[in-house]
This record gives sequence, C-alpha cells and structure tokens, in this order.
Amino acid sequence: MRCLTVLLLCLLPCAAATAAPVTMIEAKDALASAGGEALNLAYDEGSPVITGEMEEVPFEARLSDCEGAYLACTRVALTACLPAQSLSRIEALEFANDWNMASRLSFAFARDDWFGQSACLKYTESLLGEAAFGADDIFLWRLELEDFRLAVEDSAAGLLASADLDTETP
Repeated sequence: MRCLTVLLLCLLPCAAATAAPVTMIEAKDALASAGGEALNLAYDEGSPVITGEMEEVPFEARLSDCEGAYLACTRVALTACLPAQSLSRIEALEFANDWNMASRLSFAFARDDWFGQSACLKYTESLLGEAAFGADDIFLWRLELEDFRLAVEDSAAGLLASADLDTETP
C-alpha cells in the first residue's frame, strides 16, 4: 500500500519543486487547502506553531530552523496524538516501538496525559534539497495518520478481546 502511494505521488504531474523555506502563513494556507480546520497560529519559544484538526484529529505543525524577518523555516514537524486509555504505559510504549520497527515515513511515541496514555505520531519534513512543503507532504502525513489511527484502534480492540478471553470461566 505504501509503495503504491509513493509511486502515485511520483507519477502526479507537478512542477519541479525547489528548496524553499516556508512561512507560518504559507504552511497554514497549505494545511487549510488540504482540509485542516480550526487552525490557530502561535509562537512557542520563538518558533511558529500551527494547531488545528485534520479529519477530526487534533494536530500541531511546528516550524523550525527559521530565519529572516518573516521567519521562513526549513523544517516542518506534524504531530497528532490519539487517546489510548485502554493501553498501559508499557503497552503504549510497545505499540510505539512496533510502529517504529516497520518501514514508515513517520515515528510514534507514547505520552502520559491527564486521562491516561496517548499514542502520538510525528512526521517531519526537511525543506532542504528538492522539497517544498505543500499538498504532497500533507497527503503523505494524512495517509500515515489514518494508518496510525486504525492501528491504535486495532491495538486497543485486541487488548480488550484478550482481556475478555482471560476472564472467561471454564
């Protein structure tokens, strides 16, 4: 599935992209064009941060390696965390490790939240070389995010099913 997606992206007609830093407003516009909703702009320790929702999943886009008056940045990190209350801390870490062991475009990590565990996905795009932040990057991140969301749901469902089997009486 992943190879097919990458192949399709390579075959899409598009102009040759050149390395171009992205500003917060350009990144916000690209996210909005790709379906991002409730987009908010902020700065965290001088770095531009965009928060919002993509297909009802809250996310954060953190821009870094910025310079100039308009803070043109050469790195964009998209992060989304999904609740995984049914997972223990160890199970959440094992889930993230299993995700990261597979050949992926992103990486996962577990986080403690006030309501329990969260499973988080981070996709980082460096805009050095032959890349420009835009629809292709957001499309790949959305594919990864959907796969991740399904994997989190499957993991939680598998744990519930095994717990039911453990509690059955002969």
